[in-house]
Amino acid sequence: MPLPRNVTVPTALITGSAGVAVGALVTAPVVYVAARDGAPHDPAPRPVATVTAAHTVTASPAPQPSRGGDGDGGQEDGADGPSAARPDGEPMTGWESVEGRDRMWGNASVDGSRRNGALVHDHYCDDDRSTEFNLGRDWSTWTGTVGIDDGAEEADGSVTFEVVGDGERLAQETVGLGEAADLEADVGDVLRLELVSTSHECVKGGAVWADPVLH
Repeated sequence: MPLPRNVTVPTALITGSAGVAVGALVTAPVVYVAARDGAPHDPAPRPVATVTAAHTVTASPAPQPSRGGDGDGGQEDGADGPSAARPDGEPMTGWESVEGRDRMWGNASVDGSRRNGALVHDHYCDDDRSTEFNLGRDWSTWTGTVGIDDGAEEADGSVTFEVVGDGERLAQETVGLGEAADLEADVGDVLRLELVSTSHECVKGGAVWADPVLH
């Protein structure tokens, strides 16, 4: 039956009814959550972490070629003549001569030792041979080994070997067949170097300048 228009409802009744309604609203989700959480269930599988190791390689730049003549800190080849290119020593094998006769670069044997790349003067009995080189005042010392080729057709005599710089004799040695001698000459400030061999009595064969090196 409808209420009269100006009916007063007690506050306690409203509060009590509201409290029950609110409590129902609050309690319902809690009960649902509790029921859901309390329900038996299989635990979710743990994710397996996969770790991939990465290795980073840093490439180093290729070393630049040395500008030194032989890698020991020398100057560039041809900077100031042969000595600048090879400060540790320059083998003369194959060098072009200024002038000379009966000369050749080749192989020989002196006192049983094979000598490759030697300067060989071909002698025929009592005569002399020479080869001249332009040093350009670039060197300080000349070294070499001299002797008569073991294969000489005839070697009853001996050969005198002379190192001459700008007309001045710098070193000299006389040897016979089966002998070898080491020569060293100071060629500091020498422009022209001349290697002279002179045979005595009869030597038919090569007068050998082995291992000629400029320092």
